[in-house]
Amino acid sequence: MPVLEYCLLGQQATLTGVRTSSGRIALPEELDGYPLTHLGAYCLSAHRVEPVQPVKQLRVGEPDPFGREDRPVYGSGLLALSLPSAVRELDSHCCYGCGKLEELSFFDGLEYVSDGAFKNCRSLCRLILHAPNGNTAALEGVLSQISGFCEVEIRFSDQTVPLIFPAYSEEWEENCPARIFSLDFNGTGYQYRQCLSFRGLDFERYDGLFPVAANNENLEVLLPLVWRRLSVPYALQKKHQRDYLDWVQAHLTEMTQWLLEQKQPFFARYLQWGLVTEKSTELLRSLAARQGDTETVSAILDWLKQRRPGWDKEYDL
Repeated sequence: MPVLEYCLLGQQATLTGVRTSSGRIALPEELDGYPLTHLGAYCLSAHRVEPVQPVKQLRVGEPDPFGREDRPVYGSGLLALSLPSAVRELDSHCCYGCGKLEELSFFDGLEYVSDGAFKNCRSLCRLILHAPNGNTAALEGVLSQISGFCEVEIRFSDQTVPLIFPAYSEEWEENCPARIFSLDFNGTGYQYRQCLSFRGLDFERYDGLFPVAANNENLEVLLPLVWRRLSVPYALQKKHQRDYLDWVQAHLTEMTQWLLEQKQPFFARYLQWGLVTEKSTELLRSLAARQGDTETVSAILDWLKQRRPGWDKEYDL
């Protein structure tokens, strides 16, 4: 049965440690009736610092169904972390050095993320922001500390908006004669993170960066980025939608192959976006048949029949 360690500051609880059998932690809203509002300094870090305040313990949840013993979870033992809506602050280096942490879920009530909270969390590549109030400002504090490729889901009350933030790296360069150092950023990920502020995510600025990304990022980044924006066009202006669609038209083979590999239905979307023509159907049919996607092949043939009454053709799959 998981054990949560915490300190009290007034009528609010601060997490100081976790003991459980799993590396996937979902924290409760309250501890002994006190709202869990803070993750304490170094509480899940690989470099633990014991709190100076008295620590309380609370057993929560059910015993491990496989009989595994509870153990302290910090550093490389942490794989996924789900924060409750009550959390307002992530204190200094709370997850510092959690090198295997891949997923973080949090709410739009998160107000402050301290410096180094996710330092050296090099595997952190998936963020889920629950935004029932429509506020995306909490993304800035988290994403500003993640330089790698990151999948983001913003879960508004009425829809989920999936996004991609590319990676970037920092490099100091020296101008030897002048003895001047300059910091250069490689990759468009840094520019994409500048779309975030205390006001939230600026979707127009995000979409406006696509021409830059299209010239600098590889297909592994561009394919999911474009598909996500077109599939859920939240706050997507028509001029930017046209940029995405023109890119898909120019990379129709690559996009279709990627979607087939992902087992993602696409033909209905292609029709909706005006990407299907009698000329392109042969390419789409051939790619789908090669992948063994009989459902898509059938949909293409049905569309052709509707376009040309009396037309019939058979294909070997």
